[in-house]
Amino acid sequence: MTPEWHFTVGEHVHTVLVARVSRSRAASQVDIVVLAERLLIFLKENGAVRDQRRLDYSACCCRAFTPAFTPGGVAPQDQLLIGSRTGSLLIYRDMELLWSARLPSPAASLGFGSFGGQPGLILCHGTDGGLRLCYLGTAQAERVVSAEGKELNYEAMDAEHRKLLGVIRDTSSAAKKEPTDGVTLWAQ
Repeated sequence: MTPEWHFTVGEHVHTVLVARVSRSRAASQVDIVVLAERLLIFLKENGAVRDQRRLDYSACCCRAFTPAFTPGGVAPQDQLLIGSRTGSLLIYRDMELLWSARLPSPAASLGFGSFGGQPGLILCHGTDGGLRLCYLGTAQAERVVSAEGKELNYEAMDAEHRKLLGVIRDTSSAAKKEPTDGVTLWAQ
């Protein structure tokens, strides 16, 4: 058997999977996703690098899933669940981090599906041997709210910032006031 192409990653690879994660790809095209210790690499079908990202955490597992909501007329795009050795669960769309959550222990493997009629549940097998069914709690936003076109009132923001700093300073002051009341004890 002779390979058509090869690619050298240069570090330990945890997961290799095929998914449609790129927004720029046609509906019939897929990406080859390679999750290494500190690298996330998207390869084209011919083995060329489409994109890569150096991770600032140590990854341990990865799973692709298709979200329940996709805008009308748009081909579904897979998202990636990545588990880190620090116990974080990260969700990426293409190379953009969408969500991060903390797990009780690092994930050894991840799953995604519907259980009991509830879609969007994440199955986590932890390094402590526990099996957990997790729900992120909210649906992802269908559209991103933009601040473009709004006039920003910097004076009001600065006043609110100073007020909040004063509240923080007052509540976290290390020097507590001594009570003014006193009790006098006499030895007899």
